Amino acid sequence: MSSPSACITRRKPSCCFRSCGRGRRSRASCWTGSTPTTAAASARCASLQHRLLAFELLGEPRRAAFEQAARRYVDAYLQHMALEEREVLPLAEQVLGPEDWAELDEAFAGNRDPLTGHVPDAEYQALFARILNLVPAPLGLGPPD
Repeated sequence: MSSPSACITRRKPSCCFRSCGRGRRSRASCWTGSTPTTAAASARCASLQHRLLAFELLGEPRRAAFEQAARRYVDAYLQHMALEEREVLPLAEQVLGPEDWAELDEAFAGNRDPLTGHVPDAEYQALFARILNLVPAPLGLGPPD
């Protein structure tokens, strides 16, 4: 099995906005908003992994730190997704052509994320099922908070 971070973080294909400035639009018209850096996202993921490991090895005294790190990670993930839906995707609709979307579809087909409705890879199905059963409704199947 690959590292836990491979389960938690998924890289977007490098082709996402490569076409910006291919002659259809100038680079100046491309999105200039800010997003957390890959380094910041990696640090957040590493923090979550460390706190999970501490909780697994040391038990209950480390639960609160893990839960806090998990909440921070989920909050950042949801903020990132909202940013993509609010700003990045509308821009993509303006600047990308049919061939760009076909390239993106192909790239994303090889990077299926269970959080977007795809069945998780076999090696992650048990983990995904456990998380789904622990997360409270309406996002998961667990009991309400």
